[in-house]
Amino acid sequence: MSAEFRKWEDHINDGNHLILDHPENIGSIGAISRTALAFGIHDIAVIDENILDTFDPSLIRSSMGARLKVHIEVFSCIEEYRSRFQKNQIYAFVLDEGASRLEEARIIQPYTLAFGNESLGLPEAYRGFSQNVFIAQSEEVDSLNVCVAAAISLKVFTNPGPAF
Repeated sequence: MSAEFRKWEDHINDGNHLILDHPENIGSIGAISRTALAFGIHDIAVIDENILDTFDPSLIRSSMGARLKVHIEVFSCIEEYRSRFQKNQIYAFVLDEGASRLEEARIIQPYTLAFGNESLGLPEAYRGFSQNVFIAQSEEVDSLNVCVAAAISLKVFTNPGPAF
């Protein structure tokens, strides 16, 4: 059994968002869409100057149907996103020691949770306008998978209080 749908041009709405800056794996966009929807977030911005098919079959499969309920809009650069969503406080997830711990972040709405790709992280451009945040973890790994980092962050931001 299969389903059929028509593609449409998607635009994100005002409110809380996720940013995926130059994601490496299109399947991760689908998995994060599913997780975002589980926490009530319906809008994802993807920063990528290349043409990105937000209806790619691997994205649709990994979203388990959430793609049909989540708006995904592609922006060519972070400045394009910021010019449209000037009210959003951006929280840049980084690995730097100078960043605030996730559980200590002061949540200002509307917010945008920004994640870089798994190899390079977020570009330096984010440092000038965002609140840098990190997820405390053991020193036995370099970083968390972007899908896992997004899930942990969404739990904290959508349900303030004790993290777990």
